[in-house]
Formats: sequence, structure tokens, C-alpha cells
Amino acid sequence: MDAGKRKVGHVNNKWFILSQYSRHIRPGHTIIDGGEGNTIAAMDASDGRLVLVTANYGGACELAYDLSAFSTTGAECTRWTTGFETGSEQYAMHRDCAVSGSTLNVTLAEKSVSTFELHGVKMADVLVQSRGRSPQSAR
Repeated sequence: MDAGKRKVGHVNNKWFILSQYSRHIRPGHTIIDGGEGNTIAAMDASDGRLVLVTANYGGACELAYDLSAFSTTGAECTRWTTGFETGSEQYAMHRDCAVSGSTLNVTLAEKSVSTFELHGVKMADVLVQSRGRSPQSAR
């Protein structure tokens, strides 16, 4: 940081990755089963928001979150992605995800963290299951 210019210089991608969790999973949210080892899920029942944060340590892959334990009629989805590598996306927002029936199908970018925030969700049970190839775990 250049204090004289009041400007922040280069920001490490770790800061943006931390943002994936801390900006979306907030005090008062209920942490629930994310369905697989690289996903953390949280629910804010007071405003109908479901948050899924998934780390993908390998190549790009498709993942299907089974949301049948929730009422998702009319749910809106927004995605944020940060890549691990310098020069990759840094907390980039996208509106390219959608719930189809009771499934959220997503493509995870290689070596990235993605946050999916769904609004208009009602919790029936506290279980999110995923299908498809799981993101590669950290070694």
C-alpha cells in the first residue's frame, strides 16, 4: 500500500479466495452438509439464501448439486469465481448459473474457488448432495 497515494498495490489472490468465504457465509448462517469434501454450504433461513463455496484443485469439471431437500421454485443464482493462479479471475461475478428443477448444474474452472449464492430458497432438510466428478482435492 502506498500510504501517500492512498492506493493499494498488488493484491495476492489469497485475499480474493478468502472473500469467497467471508463475504457470503456470514454470522447467523447455519452451516450445513455441502454434499462433498470440497464444498461448504450455509443457509440463511431468514432471507432464503443458500450459499455453496467449492474449491477445485484440479482441471475444470462439472458438478451437479442436488437441492431436493429445499424448495427452490423461482430461486435466483449468482456465481463468483477466483482462480489460484496469478492473472486469473479475481472475485469475478457471473449470472450464468440457474436451478433446473431441484438441481444446480455448474462448471468449475480449473484451480479455482467458486461461490454460488441462491436467493429464494426454503430449507426443508439440511442436506445438499452433489453428483458428478468431484473437484480434485488438495494433496
